[in-house]
Order: sequence, then C-alpha cells, then structure tokens
Amino acid sequence: MTNSILKLIGLFIALGLIISYCLPDQKNSGNTTAGVTTVAKQPESKTEPQQPRLSAADEARQVKEATKGLVVNHDKVKGNDWYEPKGLKSLRSGIYAYIGKEPGHKPWLRLVLRYHGSTWVFANKVLIRADDALYTFTPKKWDHDSYTTVIEEADMSPTTDEISILQKIIASKETILRFEGASRVQDITVSANMKHELQFVLVAFTKLGGSLEH
Repeated sequence: MTNSILKLIGLFIALGLIISYCLPDQKNSGNTTAGVTTVAKQPESKTEPQQPRLSAADEARQVKEATKGLVVNHDKVKGNDWYEPKGLKSLRSGIYAYIGKEPGHKPWLRLVLRYHGSTWVFANKVLIRADDALYTFTPKKWDHDSYTTVIEEADMSPTTDEISILQKIIASKETILRFEGASRVQDITVSANMKHELQFVLVAFTKLGGSLEH
C-alpha cells in the first residue's frame, strides 16, 4: 500500500516536470499563440544621411553660379564676400537686399532702406503701402550723410516677418515707401526694376543655402 502511494506521488511529480518543460517561459516570450512563442521585433533606428560637405572648389562654383549678376565686394580683413544688386550702388532712394557670405558657412541676408534727396527728413521709420496692405519698418539705427545732397539710410538684418513683407512687395502691383520723421515725410514708389532686384537677391540667397523662414 505504501509503495503504491509512493509510486503514485512519483508519477505526479514526473508529470509536473514534463508539463513545466513543455510550457513557454513567460518572462522571455513575446506574443504566444497555440504554444508558439514569437519575440517582438525591435524597430530599426533610422539615421538621417548627412549631406556631404562641399569642397572649397565646389563651393566656389556654387557661389559663382548662384550670384551671377550680382556685384561682388570682398572684405580682405574679415575674409567674407558681399553680393549686392547694381541698384544698391546707385544711391537711388528705395529698398534693397544684399547677401553676406563667408567660405564654409551659411549666408546671411541684409536689408537697406534708403532716402536720397535734397532736404532732410530725419526718418525714424518707413511705412510701406503694398497694394491694400500697410506695414511699418522701424530700424534701430539710421545713418545720415550730406554732401551736395542728403542720404538717410538704415542697414539691418531682416526678421522672418520682414522677409515676408519683402515677398509681398515683390508680388505687389504698387508699393509706396514713406520715409517718416518727426515733422517731414518723403514718399518713394518702388520701381519694377527694384522689385526684380529684390527677387533676384532672395533667390540667390536660397541657392546659397539660406532660409527665408529662419
């Protein structure tokens, strides 16, 4: 009787060992269906391919192609170049953009507001009427020069909003600049050629790797 009980207990123990061996290890399993264990696949990490850096020769060719038609001025001290439209050197009243570029670096954009006349305005802001929209530029710094005529000029780094206004000027049918001082104003109509030069500079700027939405 005792031997029978011992044999029966031994049989149950053996059966338990067999069952535990056949069942999947829950700690190491992924999804288990009908006794089949699948391990969840880990997502592959994606690394964005880096853009190859241009050689000095390739960059020089890119810059030359992008700025074709602009006047180039080289700063021998700082080593950077300035790319300007021809109208900027004419001293005509208006609104202009130009580009600064240092080899191996992104370009930067500059904006010039200029009044050239016979009487002082002492401008502190410029109102811009582009078709039905009205905008205001308020440069922090103005340069005032007088020879036989008067030149009042603001040279600034445009913000994203101001670049957007430049694009609206380019697309407008008519744009008038009002140089406004404490007691005087002078109105200037933006010519078709001036709009063309603005557009030309913005396109060159993006070709050089600049962003109009910085």
